[in-house]
Amino acid sequence: MVHQAENLFAKRVLLPALIAAAVSVPASGGPNIILFLADDMGLGDVGIYDPQSTIPTPTMDQMAAEGLRLTDAHSPASVCTPTRYAILTGRYPFRAGMDDTVLRSAYDPPLLDHRQTVAGMLRRAGYSTAAFGKWHLGLGWSSPDGDVARPGVGTSQFSTRDVDFDRPIHDGPLQHGFDRFFGLGSSINHGPYSFIDDNHIAEKPSRIREETRVNGAVFRQGWIAPGWDDTAQGARVSEQALEFISRSVASSEPFFVCYAASANHFPHSPPSTLAGQPIRGRGGPDDDNPPRNDMVVENDVILRLLLERLDDPDLDGDPSDSIASETLVIVTSDNGADVGFYSPIRDKKGSIYEGGHRVPFLARWPGHIEPGRVSNAALSLVDLYATFAALAGEEPATDTAIDSHNLLPVLLGQTSPGWSRGSMLQQQNGLDKTFAVRDGPWKLIVEEGRPRELYRLDNDLKEEVDLLDAKPNHAVRLLEIYRKLRSSVAPTH
Repeated sequence: MVHQAENLFAKRVLLPALIAAAVSVPASGGPNIILFLADDMGLGDVGIYDPQSTIPTPTMDQMAAEGLRLTDAHSPASVCTPTRYAILTGRYPFRAGMDDTVLRSAYDPPLLDHRQTVAGMLRRAGYSTAAFGKWHLGLGWSSPDGDVARPGVGTSQFSTRDVDFDRPIHDGPLQHGFDRFFGLGSSINHGPYSFIDDNHIAEKPSRIREETRVNGAVFRQGWIAPGWDDTAQGARVSEQALEFISRSVASSEPFFVCYAASANHFPHSPPSTLAGQPIRGRGGPDDDNPPRNDMVVENDVILRLLLERLDDPDLDGDPSDSIASETLVIVTSDNGADVGFYSPIRDKKGSIYEGGHRVPFLARWPGHIEPGRVSNAALSLVDLYATFAALAGEEPATDTAIDSHNLLPVLLGQTSPGWSRGSMLQQQNGLDKTFAVRDGPWKLIVEEGRPRELYRLDNDLKEEVDLLDAKPNHAVRLLEIYRKLRSSVAPTH
């Protein structure tokens, strides 16, 4: 459950101190919040984490210089859908039955239920809320006869003919706390290949596109709009996000932006340029995949545009209206890198080893987060809910955010010596019920039908020495923690 003592401290002691120290803050008392969630970006993709990388990420590197870099941050799962669920709900993905499924289309039934999302909580606190980019949590479409659309009707599992694009989406981001949405219903390689604008399709698809292979990967079968351009997603989505920020500032509304980039998920189709900046050909040869690396560059350029908009929201060239000091910006990823290997850790996306879920995490809030600080505090992206609630002076509902911890003291450098988040859970790819439970430096891997594995990460970050037989007491202790977590609340779907 969200730690009550931490939340009370944040609301009664920490938050008023923050407000008093701030140059200026939104009327709600908490900062604006931008969460930039890259897709499949690993530690080795960001220069400040891997100086050997050929991928230029000057904006992310500068963010680290101006704020905080975490070295032990984790996605709750090593693939996208479960992580997105956990971020929005503050609940581990298995609680929604995602220990054995990953959504395969934009037509799968929605995973979010009646519980208030982090966007709904912030809206209750007076924030204007928006999601841009990849959704991939299921959408409620209507069929031609007015019933609920079903995936896989007359098509592969990735599409359907049982859909009426003239009808509004009846269960999507706007039903789960967001005032604004512009982006994709699912992954970059799933249809419909048309943007969703709030709860309507932006351009009605006219035909079904058959599977198309690009750079060794597949765009799945799906409906496609006449004007669709595979390379233009970042440009179109970022334009909408920038407009939302300017409108929110003009109306004096504090805002929450969840920018879920579709890059750098495969197939890798980078644009030639974005906002006048060259993209294609800039990413370098890392992992023999230049197009994929170019999409990391695309994310870095979009991040720069967002930060520049904070400096000049009305675009008049006068920085006196800058809201940078009023805005917390976090950059992270939904899981580890999808290609290649980052040598200090083992494996990549889809794995229960560190390469599957140890992710970049940068945070900037001028005047509050000390510039250039590096922390090895362990955290999970499931903790963003409780952390944002503390910033907004809100208390999550009792059935919400039960796995989320308030980590604002970590961001602000106010933890005491020996501080620890406590245990946390990661799951693998959602298909084989493989989990890892972490407590301090110890990590136990539990997979049905296979021997368990035990590692001590402070001595063996690459997970090369299995200590299961040598340290049985630690294995027993972690297994007990795992079983309590897994049995604490029944899945809701």
